Amino acid sequence: MMKFPIHSLISASLVSTVLVGSAGVAQAQVRSFVPLNRYVVGGAVAEIIDASPDGNTLVFTNSGDQQVGFVDITDPANPQPLGTVEVAGEPTSVAVTPDGRYAIAAVLFLIDEEAGQTIADQQPGSLVFIDLATREIVGQVQLLGIGPDSVDISPDGSKIIVAIEDEEDTENPPGSRPGSINFVTINSDSPSESTVSAVEIDLSGVEGVNYVEDPQPEFVKFSPDGSTAAVTIQENNAIALIDVASEEIIRIFSAGTSSHVADLTGDGDISFTEEFEGRREPDAIAFTPDGQYLITANEGDTDLESFGDNIWSGGRGWTIFDLEGNVVYDSGSSVEELAVTRGQYPDDRSENRGIEMEGAAVAEFGEQRSLLSLPNGAALWLPMTSVTLKPPN
Repeated sequence: MMKFPIHSLISASLVSTVLVGSAGVAQAQVRSFVPLNRYVVGGAVAEIIDASPDGNTLVFTNSGDQQVGFVDITDPANPQPLGTVEVAGEPTSVAVTPDGRYAIAAVLFLIDEEAGQTIADQQPGSLVFIDLATREIVGQVQLLGIGPDSVDISPDGSKIIVAIEDEEDTENPPGSRPGSINFVTINSDSPSESTVSAVEIDLSGVEGVNYVEDPQPEFVKFSPDGSTAAVTIQENNAIALIDVASEEIIRIFSAGTSSHVADLTGDGDISFTEEFEGRREPDAIAFTPDGQYLITANEGDTDLESFGDNIWSGGRGWTIFDLEGNVVYDSGSSVEELAVTRGQYPDDRSENRGIEMEGAAVAEFGEQRSLLSLPNGAALWLPMTSVTLKPPN
């Protein structure tokens, strides 16, 4: 028997929690989360954030202005700006080293179409090392690939993993340049001398994936002990696990599809009665604290018409996988149904990807919870995700 405590959505300051398991559904306690303040990034978008180990500084990417920004949250109710750093390209992700010494940003260099450049002229991306105390660039490393996306730093601070998505043409996939994974071994005393290696992704022979010839890694995450790295290959509807010590792929498996009822018509009448099947195509991924399970936010990335099989893009929820690629839990329609009760369901997205979950993390608020972001619903979903395996009765 598998028993999984699941489900809750934060809307404003209220979180309702439901426990879903093999024996049915039980109501759990209601927990309040009170917003303290918000920090407005004037005229810009703060997309990716990370925090210093002491929790007093937030770092964020501002791709539109080609900056990395810093915010003092020593007093969370009164956040204060600490300035920005120009990175001469589009910062796609940022992470802070476990010792709090550096903020490391992945930078994508765009082409200048007005100057006659084409996609063939695009340059490899880079990692920019920013001293967290002085907020000055102290090093830069060129990556072995074009178009970096997500980055993560190993728990011991020795390695960085980078998703080299190389998303050439979002309108007419697949592209001609396959993406890859980069590992960067950090030289803490001289960041520019950090070394870079590449791991190629081979999707041939993996059932249930899209665009075998053009892997596009989206999101990367180290396991809590740093021995394994998980990679979502979103547009391809796949997940890869990599052995960090050898930098070799352990396995790649399809994220599969999610089947449940959904509202597939954006007509103002929200009704979860239509049969739905969607490729999960996960964006963010997180490990449970024991490193034995993966939690994915099933955003979607392709179009309904991409493959002519009437399977939608995105799972409209989230999933727990074991490390063999087996689905341990799928949220089905529960996220969207609870979002409706909180006034957070985006009906105008019903004919596209619905609630479209994007971010994923794990934290503890007295109990283990996952945090999954719903950007179109302007909400966070905080399910309890302790997974207990019990023998059959």
